[in-house]
Amino acid sequence: MDGHLAGTTQPSAPPSRLLRCRARQWRVLDHPVVAHAAAEFTSGFEDATLQFFDAALPFCRRLIDVGGYLGMLSLYAADRVEEVTVYEPSPSHQAFLQANLALNPESARRTTIVPAALAAEAGEHTLYRKAFADSGASLFPVVERQRLLRGAPEATVSVLEAAPALVEAGLDAATLLKIDIEGAEYEVIPAIADLLRRGLPFLQVSFHPFNLVAEGPAIATTLLRLRRMLDVVGALRAYDYWYVPTGEGWREVTPASLPAFVDSWLLQPKPVARIATPQYGFIEGLGFSRRRLDLQGVDAPRTAALVPTLGC
Repeated sequence: MDGHLAGTTQPSAPPSRLLRCRARQWRVLDHPVVAHAAAEFTSGFEDATLQFFDAALPFCRRLIDVGGYLGMLSLYAADRVEEVTVYEPSPSHQAFLQANLALNPESARRTTIVPAALAAEAGEHTLYRKAFADSGASLFPVVERQRLLRGAPEATVSVLEAAPALVEAGLDAATLLKIDIEGAEYEVIPAIADLLRRGLPFLQVSFHPFNLVAEGPAIATTLLRLRRMLDVVGALRAYDYWYVPTGEGWREVTPASLPAFVDSWLLQPKPVARIATPQYGFIEGLGFSRRRLDLQGVDAPRTAALVPTLGC
């Protein structure tokens, strides 16, 4: 007789689907919220991020995912590194993240979830969202979209001081550090500037200037965004290679070309889909590396499939 009690049944695994993306696959919960996130993930929207991941991961043994959402990027990378640490403060996101990880036991064994946000200082903050399991949930009560939107409080969440938290997570030169935290990157990156200069991990950041909104006239918001952007530029100057996705392919920025890049790109207003006003600075996901990466040679198919299957 095995070790299970007679007459009992084992709980069945929740319904799941097999997600395929760029020759990789993993299981995700069969739930409308996850299906929506998976469809966006495989739509081409994340192509630039996935290209940078594919180019950087061969040199990495660790992924630190700050702003893990439902875990798509962590699961995409998990079988190519030794360990993954995911920071995710939203209780609703955590539930889906944990469920998705549970469907992938090998990835789950090497993944640690930290239920917290990162900032320059530790404390507790209100997390705001525009809808349930909103991928744009943030620490900012008011953000810009087609108009200024005020989010509803989701929860009071724990916030860790970024630099010591990343040291504890093992940040080093063999780390891919991904940051997607809906505007808080403008605080976190300057706060970890010394840590980045010492370790020079591979770094991928999604920038959200439209989440920075100042009280008062519109010029106050524009100046706030410019100041925060320039703080980030100063914090990242230690990197020899900046990779900027554009409509014509990747733009590689080196220290020699940085002054022209600031003038021709960062200081120019740019339209952003679904945002009311033109934006300054970074408006996309950028990659930063201490070594030159062959991003032009990375295959980037525009289609992928969410394949329905029976549960595990």
